[in-house]
Amino acid sequence: MRLLVPLTLLAACGGSSPPPASASGDQPASREPAPTPSGAEGGARGGDEVPSREDDRDPSWTDTSVCAQRADQFGPIKLTAAQATGRYGHGATRFDQVMTTKARAVEVCGPSGEIDWLFATSCADGSHPFADRSSAHAARRGSMGGGSRCGSIIDLYAVPCPEQIYEVYMDMYMCGPDESM
Repeated sequence: MRLLVPLTLLAACGGSSPPPASASGDQPASREPAPTPSGAEGGARGGDEVPSREDDRDPSWTDTSVCAQRADQFGPIKLTAAQATGRYGHGATRFDQVMTTKARAVEVCGPSGEIDWLFATSCADGSHPFADRSSAHAARRGSMGGGSRCGSIIDLYAVPCPEQIYEVYMDMYMCGPDESM
């Protein structure tokens, strides 16, 4: 009898709902989540949730097999050249192209890699928020504890651009073959 009530409730609830139809009625609505709005919750666009963007469809950033390439508990993760070019944030030229969270941080090698990335990246209007490397370093807000794909210690930077202040989370433990911390 005790099992009958939950089973009856499950049967009454049925399965999952079909996706909503589009306004025209002929195509199903897109299942891609809407981008998270910017705000003070954390990340360049939100908290620890994983943002969705067209340029983020490459699933390589979720490949945790690279985590086994860490020689010791607190050391860098040694990546192959191909893995290094697949790091999250690699090749980005503007802060609004990379949506970061503690769970999905920009991946670089070492503290100088963090500053290099920040100094090379521009605001949406093409301006650079930092006059020099020391001002980029001064934007560091501290260590946020473990995160990113391998549980590394994550740093947070507040990047002042004309359009907004970007919160950029960075993982400095993802090192390519010719990089060292």
